[in-house]
Amino acid sequence: MKGELKIVDGEIETLVVDEDGKICIKCLYCKINRRVEAHKNKRIITVRCNRCKREVFFKIDWRKSKRKSYREKIYIRGTQVSILDLSLGGLSFKAGEMDIPVGTEIIIELPVVMIRKDILYQPLIIKIVFKGKSHYGAKFLNLGNESVAKERIGAWLVKT
Repeated sequence: MKGELKIVDGEIETLVVDEDGKICIKCLYCKINRRVEAHKNKRIITVRCNRCKREVFFKIDWRKSKRKSYREKIYIRGTQVSILDLSLGGLSFKAGEMDIPVGTEIIIELPVVMIRKDILYQPLIIKIVFKGKSHYGAKFLNLGNESVAKERIGAWLVKT
């Protein structure tokens, strides 16, 4: 049988890798859960269900930091971009037609709205570590332990 994609909000479902290097999958058809070894250096895997023998594709997320959807807009180099998700380690954003090389360091003003009602615009330095067609991944370079932004982002990530 041909494999099928598990689509969640218009994207292939993403499975987070546990500390022990395993992922928990759920068959689309028979709804059986099982934990399997995550394949190193793979971002998309095909899993065959032991029970119904159908195949399903999943994305694998190897990140160490918990991420949450953020959906705020910021300006990078004068162009408005949408932050897709945010963690204590970094963020990902959608930038349309921009061309930012991997390794580029950029100062951004992040609207840290998370828990409290007031908005804190914290200047942060990010470094581009991943570049897709219009999607970028960046890590924070100056989110120190004493940072108000780190405190607010951390509290916001645990809130849910």
